Amino acid sequence: MASVMTGIVPLTQEGLITGGPALMVFVFALTGALVLMVVLSLAEISSGFPGVKGGLVEYTRRLSPSGHLWQRLAPWVAGWLHFLAYTMGAASVCFSFALFATAGVQIAQGTTPPRIVTVAFHIGAAIFCGMVNAFKIQLSLLSMIWHAVGTVIVLITVIAAQRDPPTITWVFTHFENGTGWTNNVYVCMLGFILGGFTFTGFDGPIHTEYNQPNAARLVPRGILVGFLSVLLMGEVLILTLLFAISDLPSVLEAEETGHAGLEIFYLLLGENGCLWMLVLFLGTFLFCAQGILLVASEIGHELAMLRALPGSAYFEVANQRGQPGRVGWLVTTIAGAVGLLYLVNETALIALTSVVAIELNIVYTLPALTRLIFPDPDHVRCPVGPFSLGRWSRLVDALAVGWAMLATIIFCFPTAYPITVEDMNYACFLLIITLTFIFGYWFYSGRHWYGLAETTIRRPGDQADEIASTTTTTTTTTKEEAEPVPERLDTLDSYGRNAKELYHDDADGHQHYQYFGDDVEGQGGRVDVRGVHESDQSPSQLHHQKYLAEEEEEEDEVEEKDPKRRRGDPTSVPMGMQQFVLTEEEEEENEGHGEGMARIGRGVGGSGDKQELDERGHYQHGDDVESIQVAR
Repeated sequence: MASVMTGIVPLTQEGLITGGPALMVFVFALTGALVLMVVLSLAEISSGFPGVKGGLVEYTRRLSPSGHLWQRLAPWVAGWLHFLAYTMGAASVCFSFALFATAGVQIAQGTTPPRIVTVAFHIGAAIFCGMVNAFKIQLSLLSMIWHAVGTVIVLITVIAAQRDPPTITWVFTHFENGTGWTNNVYVCMLGFILGGFTFTGFDGPIHTEYNQPNAARLVPRGILVGFLSVLLMGEVLILTLLFAISDLPSVLEAEETGHAGLEIFYLLLGENGCLWMLVLFLGTFLFCAQGILLVASEIGHELAMLRALPGSAYFEVANQRGQPGRVGWLVTTIAGAVGLLYLVNETALIALTSVVAIELNIVYTLPALTRLIFPDPDHVRCPVGPFSLGRWSRLVDALAVGWAMLATIIFCFPTAYPITVEDMNYACFLLIITLTFIFGYWFYSGRHWYGLAETTIRRPGDQADEIASTTTTTTTTTKEEAEPVPERLDTLDSYGRNAKELYHDDADGHQHYQYFGDDVEGQGGRVDVRGVHESDQSPSQLHHQKYLAEEEEEEDEVEEKDPKRRRGDPTSVPMGMQQFVLTEEEEEENEGHGEGMARIGRGVGGSGDKQELDERGHYQHGDDVESIQVAR
């Protein structure tokens, strides 16, 4: 989620007072070692579920025993925590932007602006990011270049400008306690906050590469590479900042900028140089906030499509550009409103970053916790992929869950003493509010329908904002009570006795029936309410399998009546073609090419020449007509 600069630079002051340089270097590395357990666990699980859409929510569901309450409750918690964590993450980065923008005003005017100015910058940043996403402005390439070049610029600037660097001994051994707490062990525990927020977002490949060829190897590799790059670049940036410090007390006082992370460059480069670095940081924060806000909107849209979001019928509608605009503005509103917390609390950034780290660590380790609670020694629910930890799997899962529990406790600790209303770490209260909402909504509503068999019907001609849908549970509504759908030509028989039907229009106006359910033969997965398959086999492949089965049954009946003739289906080839039925003698001449019938016409191969097809509609000369069959 957070880039290296976004995670480390805004928290520089907290890192310097909770242990100082030594802990910033070594606790960041220790945090990385603990988070590595989470990374390895996720990499192994994702390797066993290639092609599975839904990420951590779907992993948790599939790893849970069928019919158990955990199979419904755990994905519910994972989905909501994921959504709220990214929403709070966007708020925290917008707040970092606001703090540094306020510092720019302070540098220019020489006075400290009131807090309302910071809140205004925060809300403005949230609105800007919301507009970028709503109008589908593509900034991903520019963002990547900005982050990469920015990190290099910081490194080169410090190397070129530093004339009085600290000693290596000071960087690696100096301990600083500016929290007011006298227990140094407690202070060391607070040092985990810096790395806890930075080591997030490594689950990206699970959502972006699940449908790629060889996903069983690509996804775990992407998770590991992303984590290791953050670990390496994070340590480099921390060391760069520490070697840029010549006067630690002046940096901590931050009289000129109000923030230690920016004061380092003010003392090193002067006012003009600091303002140029400020522009670099502000751009980094905006790009990062925009990306996080976009992901939060997509996750919220997923919840709306699953009817898990209050007002789902309203929020599931996408705008004319295909963006989840309504959910996007909901996330923008929440992220902007959270900034008001700064009016009553100076440590709002600590609270936001802490609660984000807590929620994401819970989400990341829910699949591991599920494997620990419900062991699967035969690997029925959790297939073994190319990336496997073998006999170390349960130990790694246990360490990952242990880190999540430890992080939850540490990130709720008050960071300053004496504890006052302004200095209190409100992460614990934000977490309590979040969990109260999630479980309260579950007991009030979600437990009655979430995870039960559902049917969503979309009628022909419906516009994107006029979707008529009915959701039924297996215990209260029968299929006959649902709204009628247009006449169909195929049946549910070959898709499993527990399969349910889903009718929808695609972008071109074509009408399709697709299926979801735990007993769908041939793939054992689901189709979500938008008609998107969550398995290795596409709907067209399942439709083709069903077509072959029905065709074979039909031809068996024809053979019983007239063994010398076989009947093909002229609708499985382009219109305008003539059908020729082969006798047994003609079929013997075609031995080696398969049984079949010949068809002729301009639609065959585009040539008009005679082409031979087997009884299932495949060209005997190598051409594949699967696309024609699916179009039918």
